[in-house]
Amino acid sequence: PRQVDPDISKSFHPGFINVFDNNKVKFYLPEGAIYDSFNLRYKEITSTIGTPIYQIHTATVPLQQYVQFNIRSNFPLADTGKIVMKRSHGSKIDYLKANYNDGWYGAKFREFGNFQLLQDTLPPVVTPIGFLDGMNASKLSSITFTVKENSEDLRSFNGYLDGEWIKFSYDKTRYYRYKFDERCIPGNHTLKIVAVDLVGNVTEKNYTFTR
Repeated sequence: PRQVDPDISKSFHPGFINVFDNNKVKFYLPEGAIYDSFNLRYKEITSTIGTPIYQIHTATVPLQQYVQFNIRSNFPLADTGKIVMKRSHGSKIDYLKANYNDGWYGAKFREFGNFQLLQDTLPPVVTPIGFLDGMNASKLSSITFTVKENSEDLRSFNGYLDGEWIKFSYDKTRYYRYKFDERCIPGNHTLKIVAVDLVGNVTEKNYTFTR
């Protein structure tokens, strides 16, 4: 990406309410949010996907509490309901649903970093691993799904066996697994999977199988 704004520096001090507002980005740090003085660094960077990236200092300077970062809307509609705020620093990336208020989108984070608004209109992609609709699963001990999502995080992932909710484990690598238990007796079964992302995009999949 290409830097389009010169560096902007502003002195922040503990024990004070520190405010930053340049009509594109705004936030304030309450009195107890930092424990040492520093010069906050800010850059605006162009992005290949359209919306600007706002570099707000560095995550190496800790915040002692959650802070709401606000970015002026770059989108033509007043509120699409499908906007997430992405925060990144190095290899760490976080996404939160952004709340709209009078032309601004905001979300609360506990770290500085690079901030960007993204529109997410695509539902999660749910893919079974080693499992097919209509198969005989008598030789399986579990059913596993992987999920691909634009904003990486899901609001919820639920499974329903023959209409009853079942527990899926999650190993933080995008694998959701249901280990067969006493509710999955020999015979024919139906399985419904419902995945919902941060902004409410929904994917629903239905399967039948035999044990």
